[in-house]
Formats: sequence, C-alpha cells, structure tokens
Amino acid sequence: MIIRTLKSSDEDDVENFLKLYAESSMFLRSNIRKAGLKNEGKDYQGDYLGSFDEDGKLKGVIAHYWNNNLMFQAPDETAIKMLIDGFIKSAKRPISGYIGPDEQSKYIANVLNLDEQQFSTNARDDLYSLDLTQYSAPKSIDLACFKLVKAAQHQVELLTNWHYEYDQEALKASPSDKLLKEANITAQNMTKRDDAWVLEHKGKAVAMVSFNANLPDLVQIGGVWTPPEERCKGYARAAVLLSIIDAQSKGVRKAVLFADSPAAKRAYEAIGFQKIGHYRLALLKEPVTLK
Repeated sequence: MIIRTLKSSDEDDVENFLKLYAESSMFLRSNIRKAGLKNEGKDYQGDYLGSFDEDGKLKGVIAHYWNNNLMFQAPDETAIKMLIDGFIKSAKRPISGYIGPDEQSKYIANVLNLDEQQFSTNARDDLYSLDLTQYSAPKSIDLACFKLVKAAQHQVELLTNWHYEYDQEALKASPSDKLLKEANITAQNMTKRDDAWVLEHKGKAVAMVSFNANLPDLVQIGGVWTPPEERCKGYARAAVLLSIIDAQSKGVRKAVLFADSPAAKRAYEAIGFQKIGHYRLALLKEPVTLK
C-alpha cells in the first residue's frame, strides 16, 4: 500500500471514494467541496494524505485541517494504520483533536496515546440518518406556532451568548475570554450563512440549528441548542424538523447527525432518524505537538 499527499487532480477519486461512506464522511466531503485539496492556510483547507493499493485504488483518506483537527475515512484496517503513521511522520502542526468513524478512531487513539485528562470531550456519539425522499413530518408535532428564520435576522449578541453556552455544554470547553471571542466569531459567521437558523415561538427566539456540513444531496445537522430555561418544550425537535423540511424542499435526499445526549436522541428518533453507527468526537483542551 502506498501513502502519498493528495493533490487537486485527485479530487474526483477522493469524492468517489468518500461517497461510498457518505453518512460518516460529511465533514471531509463538505470541506473539499468548499476549499479543494490545496492548503494555503485558509478556512476549510487542510493537508490530505491518501492510501492506495497496488492497483492504484484509493483505500483511505486522512486530513489535518486549518483548525488543527484531524479527520479521516479509511475502513480498511491496513489503510488507516498506514495513514496515521504517514501523518505523524509528515505533520508540521499540532493537533487539536480528531473526528470520524468511531471504529477507525481507536487506531488513532492507540498511536497518539493521549491521557484522557488532556481532552475537553472524548465522546462516542450515535450516528443517525434520515431518508428525505419519502419523508413526511410526524403529525404529532404541531409546527403551526413556530417560525424558522435565518440567523441574519437576529442580533449577534444573542447568538454569541448561545454559542458560548453551547461550546461549554456540548463540547465541554472551559469558559474563558478566548472562548467568548471564538463564540462571537462563530455568531458573526452564522449571520452570513444560508444554512443557520433561529427558531421563534410566538415571536420569541427559543433555539438555534444549523448544518455543519452541506452538500446538494445530503446535509449534516449540528449546533442544535436550546437555552436551559426553554427546554422540555419541544423547541429543539421543532428546529431540527423545520430545518430538514427546508432542505427537503431544495432537493436534499438525506440528513445525518450525531448525538450523545439521551434527550437529544429521543427527540431525533421521534422525528424519524434511525441509528446507523457510531462517531467519535475527541477534542483536546490544548493542542498537542506530535513527536
């Protein structure tokens, strides 16, 4: 098996490979669609390595992104092991975490040999999928009093506060001025996107939802947040449901998401999502330089 740096000329081969594992490759596919395989240090760009068999067939991909997170798709055991080894030998930057199919992540965990205390979160999430081609919203969920509006219609201050709280609760990040600044940047970017929304109930902002990866036929839902004082009222469920109805109206054929909260899982299953696997979200408290 051969490990080499992927180039712009490899994009078609990479896309065809990742489509075979579409539901668990959303970050990779979406980032490549936005920024290609070339790395100039810009958002969504990264350094890519590919694993090829003796016939030149792509067997796995690993990417080290602009934010120092590591992402991968390599179901072949030999491929993932060789990709990790190749990445460690060639890495010029530290890593901030790794995100990808859970079964593959164990090889990365073994090689990096990081202490659990170094992680802010190291969660084995359930991966869910929903076929939108024949989908109809459950009649038991009343959407008449809800309105999903683009994030651009809401104040950045509100979205900043929500993201600041979301990062602490969902990603186990420690509160700090740095985290607040990052939340503000996220909120500003959110107001410029077409795939980020705020749910209103009788004119009041009560939840947010967005697509953290977006393709013409497939979307990945993320950033679902309801303030603590507004919970247990079905708002997150309504926000997700309205976002996938919007995607469905634009020809999207499938939606995916991953979750570890029992309450969130119940809400998604009530909408119709079905568990199809497991996903690993492992984020470090501080970036680690590989030796």
